[in-house]
Amino acid sequence: MRRLARLLLLAAITSGCRLGTEARIPPNRAPRLIVTPESLAFHGRVGATLLPDQYISIGLDTVVSARWHAYVSANWFLLAATGDTVPFFLHVGGRPAGLAPGSYSASIWIVVPTDSLRIPVTLQLDSAASLAGRWAASRDSARITLDLTDSNGSVAGTGSIAPPASPVSVTGTRSDTTVALTLTAGSATYRFSALLVGDTTLVGTLTGGTAGLALTFYRQ
Repeated sequence: MRRLARLLLLAAITSGCRLGTEARIPPNRAPRLIVTPESLAFHGRVGATLLPDQYISIGLDTVVSARWHAYVSANWFLLAATGDTVPFFLHVGGRPAGLAPGSYSASIWIVVPTDSLRIPVTLQLDSAASLAGRWAASRDSARITLDLTDSNGSVAGTGSIAPPASPVSVTGTRSDTTVALTLTAGSATYRFSALLVGDTTLVGTLTGGTAGLALTFYRQ
């Protein structure tokens, strides 16, 4: 009898533990997407063709095998892939070539058989940087300062070049990324071809009186 009582007691305890465990398990539900970050924001200037890539992590809140697919609502960014299995690390590249200055909005949809999520994507595209202002460069024997105006890419101004110290007049043009200037000091003519790096630096070559001198101008 004692042995039977122990067996009955053990069975009751075991049964109670099993029922308690089952009660703590949440009801079955479909796996849900986990996507980070929840939004993407690109920023650039008019004329840029490539913007730094951004990334989306795609996963599920349960360990199951599933395929995802992606859909986009605009063509000013590209996805490195439009479908694969979770988990996945998705590259998103901004491609704003040909767009005018302004703000743009779009969406990426990530879809699995049991869920879907929308990721907002924004782009702020600024006007091309202006050359207006004071610039200075110094290299070996050349010292140049320029005070420039910039009217929609048409550049003019004055400055000085040394040695010997001489006033210069400046004319030229600017695109979104390149600059071509002509500096006239008396009977001498110099030409400066450069790349505009950010808003603050001109990197290029001065030809004329000093043949092929590499110069970097900095905004003052």
